[in-house]
Parts: sequence; C-alpha cells; structure tokens
Amino acid sequence: MLAELREAPKLLFRRVEPFAEIDFELGAITRRTAVVCYAEGTRLFVRARGRALAGAARREERLRLCALAAAQFEEGLTGSAGGQEDPMICVNYASMLEFLERPQHACAMFRRAVRANPRHAHSLLCAAEARRRA
Repeated sequence: MLAELREAPKLLFRRVEPFAEIDFELGAITRRTAVVCYAEGTRLFVRARGRALAGAARREERLRLCALAAAQFEEGLTGSAGGQEDPMICVNYASMLEFLERPQHACAMFRRAVRANPRHAHSLLCAAEARRRA
C-alpha cells in the first residue's frame, strides 16, 4: 500500500461530491458508471416525451432526444461493472423503444431485462404488458 502511495501521480485535482471526495489524475481517461448513464438516458427520454412543439419540429426534436437517450442506455449496458446488466436500464430503454413505436425491439429489450434479473418485479410486469400489446 505504501509503495502505491509513493507512486501516485503528481497532478491530481479533487472534486467534492455530496457523499464522497473523488481524485482525478489530469489527462486520465474516466469511465461513467451505469447509474449515471441510466439517469442521463432517463432524463433525455422524459424530455422527449414532454416536448411541447408542434408538427414536424416536434417529431424531429423527439427523435433527436430519443437518439441521445439510446446512446446513454447503450453506454450503460455495455459499460456495466462486472458484465452484470442493470434491469432498469433495459426497462427504460425498452419503454423508449415502445414510445418510438418499435414493439418488437421493445419486447426484446424487456426480455433482456428479465434475463438480467429474473426476480426484478418491474421488469417482469413490463415484459408481460409489452408482450400483451405486441
């Protein structure tokens, strides 16, 4: 442990979060956690659903926001720690696919959520509802 402390990079800056202090090395590559991707994707999806624009501009903006949300959800699924997928990312991603009127893709994503955690009640309920609607 002492050797690691002596070899620590010299250029650090500290960022104080509400519940922790995080040290970053300048120029280091950082990776976002699945929960951050989940939150960002969900925020974008909620904005897409609530956009108050008219006509073609409304559809175009919704598609743009959904594309951004999809990128966040994909990043959260591919970068999940330990390879374990978060069922809530899958559920919100599938809900967005339903919103975009892509029921087959949504059902597949709901099934992925159930595979990620078969005991996750929300995933099971959403998967059953999506299958019934498709």
